[in-house]
Amino acid sequence: MLFAATVCNAQVVLWNGTDKEVGSDGGFWGRADATVVDEGGNKCLKITTKANPGGWANEHFNAHLPFSADFKGLRRLSFRIKMEPGHNVLLKLKHGSAEAHRLFYYDGGNTWKKLNFEFSVGPNNEDIADNPDDCWLEIWPFEDNDATHDAGNVGKVIYIDDIQVEGPMVNGSAIRTLADDALTDQQVIVTGSLSKGKYQDTWTGAWKNVDFDDYTTLTSKISADVCFLNLTGAAVADGDGPQLRTKNPNLLILSPTAFYDTDNVIRWDEVNSRNNTPKMVLTDAYPFYTSIDFHADVVEVTRNLKAGINSLCLPFYVGQAEISTNCKIATYKNGTTFTYADHAEANVPFLATAVDADAEKLNFADKMVAITPVSLGTTFVGVYAPQKAENLYGINGDGKLQKGGLTATINSFRAYLTGVNGAREITFEDETTGLTDVSSKTSDGRGECFNLAGQRVAQPTKGLYIVNGKKVIVK
Repeated sequence: MLFAATVCNAQVVLWNGTDKEVGSDGGFWGRADATVVDEGGNKCLKITTKANPGGWANEHFNAHLPFSADFKGLRRLSFRIKMEPGHNVLLKLKHGSAEAHRLFYYDGGNTWKKLNFEFSVGPNNEDIADNPDDCWLEIWPFEDNDATHDAGNVGKVIYIDDIQVEGPMVNGSAIRTLADDALTDQQVIVTGSLSKGKYQDTWTGAWKNVDFDDYTTLTSKISADVCFLNLTGAAVADGDGPQLRTKNPNLLILSPTAFYDTDNVIRWDEVNSRNNTPKMVLTDAYPFYTSIDFHADVVEVTRNLKAGINSLCLPFYVGQAEISTNCKIATYKNGTTFTYADHAEANVPFLATAVDADAEKLNFADKMVAITPVSLGTTFVGVYAPQKAENLYGINGDGKLQKGGLTATINSFRAYLTGVNGAREITFEDETTGLTDVSSKTSDGRGECFNLAGQRVAQPTKGLYIVNGKKVIVK
């Protein structure tokens, strides 16, 4: 399945057995009796090594493909091969007098194996990859191609298919060509292929394994502003979600594969016919965005909740009992007036008055996460990315309305008021029992609520209270 997906998503296909014939323009030369055959329901190249019939030395031992193709900044060439014996397979890429060699060991068994040959480093790699016209490649199934020495390999049948240049790409460019942190859009769509593993080289005179990791490369190119990574157009193997979420822990990854059991990975749930993530983990210190609706089995939001009044904005429906014990939710009405409600809709900012103090995380279950809209409000505005808050009215750590100063900031999953014309009070209105005049003022110490015994009350119930020096009846 991986091979098929990789071919479908390859950025530069040099041979797939269907669009070129042997001897045609761009097709394999007829060395080693090259021919196109149907092998296991798939068209591929078949070559048979043979004794030198004359002509160029040892040409009967390789598959030779001339090509002209834009590598698009990619540097990894791969193909599939099947033959009986295990041996070092030699790949030569040539352009003019420049020639780059790579070796990879095929362990035999007459089964299809994919071999990777990396050209991002090593002699002549830039000359070959940056001059894609009038190139050719040679595949030597037996790298020791002296006919006398390799007499035992004459007559061997080798199948070759799916020759391609691959790697991750964004907007038609190989990710490796971009500057670090160059990707700043909320959503980034990746095509091509993503994987990690090892390749082999010998240009230093000794065999060595070299790691390659597309996830490390992609992570270096995305900035902390990227919130949604769409990988559905890429072939993905050995997924590494934690690596990709290094810069923005809120990053959501839409992937065609499971990425193991990584948080914030959205995949298709065939049973329920919906996009689903087992767990979404969010923190208010980083931005959030989603371009699709999806279901989350569990949601964990790092967001300090103080006793008293808190502003919130979340991308899913919230009932008042889900916030905190004895919590009340109030949605915006007008000016500085809020109406008590039993819930808040997705992406709608609201106030929550909580009895519990200093809760660091909010936990939810079975949530439908909604697409992030262009606007999260006008006068009362939700926040999904940390930002400056100068001249904006927000709820401070003491649960009071406060105008932001020159250096003020506000984190994600909160909300602020604009255009309140210096108003100092927040008023809560209960449409079922009447007006409640309990209010929260700016942080000058006024506006607290006390019972008749002189004790401060964070969340008054029915009864008589002293608010701002006046008696107030809460019905």
